Amino acid sequence: MTDIRKILRKQVTQALRQAKRYDAEGGFTYRAKQSVTLFEGDTPIKHYFDTDTGGTSNLRQKSVKQRREAVAVDVYRAFCDAERMQKLYPKEKLSFFPDFSDDVAELRAVDLSVKDDDDPR
Repeated sequence: MTDIRKILRKQVTQALRQAKRYDAEGGFTYRAKQSVTLFEGDTPIKHYFDTDTGGTSNLRQKSVKQRREAVAVDVYRAFCDAERMQKLYPKEKLSFFPDFSDDVAELRAVDLSVKDDDDPR
């Protein structure tokens, strides 16, 4: 029975993560559902809420904070990995720039172009 619950939980989580909406004013897609991990004692429990209509101020703040922390850990790991590979392979020009402003701008442009392709006007 536990395996079935795990499978169902994973499917629900995946569906919630993939649900997206489009912000026409901002020109970008965003996740329709957000998550936050809260603890009951030592047990972590995922809570989901609708980005537009759900959650409390506290849940939204925790969700954004947890997302930022996860990104920071990923960036740090990537930076360390690149640094290690550069030491091992000094002839290769490997660099990891922690400024993602250009990446965000590029992805925003893609978001806008994809939405324009879907626009039946």
